[in-house]
Amino acid sequence: MSNNNHTKHDPASTSQVRQKLRRLSDQHNELLGGLVDADQMIIGSVFEVYKTCSKPNCCCQRGEKHGPFTAISYSIGGNIHHKMVREDDKSQIAKEVGVYKAFQKKRKQLRQAQRDINEQLDALKKLQSREYR
Repeated sequence: MSNNNHTKHDPASTSQVRQKLRRLSDQHNELLGGLVDADQMIIGSVFEVYKTCSKPNCCCQRGEKHGPFTAISYSIGGNIHHKMVREDDKSQIAKEVGVYKAFQKKRKQLRQAQRDINEQLDALKKLQSREYR
């Protein structure tokens, strides 16, 4: 007769962990699907800028700047760059930057879901493991 001592596992706890894992898996797959199906995006942030001109008698020389003009900022190699956005492109640029922001938010949520899944897998391993003696 072999000695198979093991700690008694709790079926209710195991069931709860498995249910959490299934929910997290569904959430993970939904987030991943949204990322895979992302539309065209532009990496950066849209902002408004006011400018001065070089005309000596212009009102902008007295503090009333021209604008607002739409611009986009983005980083390349750790350096911040800015580009002015043509008036005709404003709505499309804003839309594509919005897609990028949503993409980044979903990536953050996906990373959290992956951490939560790993935590539940660790719990399941602990609940279902035994030592052979």
